[in-house]
Amino acid sequence: MGVPVTTVGIFVGGASRRMGGAPKGLLPLPGPAHETLVARAVRVVREAGLRPVFIGHAPWLGDVAPDVPRWTDRHTGIGPMGGLATLLAQSDGVYAIALACDMPYVTAAMLARLASVETNAAIVAPRMTRGTGWEALCARYHRDRVSSVIEALVASRRYALQAAFDELPVEPLLLGDSEAAALRDWDAPSDVERGGDGS
Repeated sequence: MGVPVTTVGIFVGGASRRMGGAPKGLLPLPGPAHETLVARAVRVVREAGLRPVFIGHAPWLGDVAPDVPRWTDRHTGIGPMGGLATLLAQSDGVYAIALACDMPYVTAAMLARLASVETNAAIVAPRMTRGTGWEALCARYHRDRVSSVIEALVASRRYALQAAFDELPVEPLLLGDSEAAALRDWDAPSDVERGGDGS
């Protein structure tokens, strides 16, 4: 029997400062379809058999994917920590997955595998491709166990997601070379220029 994951929170509330303030989620992928990052994220979540929700204040979404629920940050002004608190408070499964909208190469197969890992650890996540930390926005969280830690971190004004990984047991999601490359995100214009098909 699989692990009960039903919800994937697509984080859309970033300020996109390194992109000049333009919403990263509306950037088009290379190719004839010109699919935007946020539309692709919704598509691969559904292809994995999971339910997408948008996390964060993102008025730029407008009428993009109007059938996808939009959950505003539970704690504002603290970055993705506030979004994770929202996802865990409102999701209806034992586990939920957090996914950044600016990761155009994550596949449905990777999300399905992340959802299905059987472990007693509170978090399942791959290591970041740059640096030594964990990839917090392509990770699975136990709703109750992580939520209490997140609320304690917010109360103590510790807003870095990596702090939650320091407090809880983490199961590494082991990736092959191609999967590790799929964790690349679009933080700056140079990342977009390097491109890739994002299929």
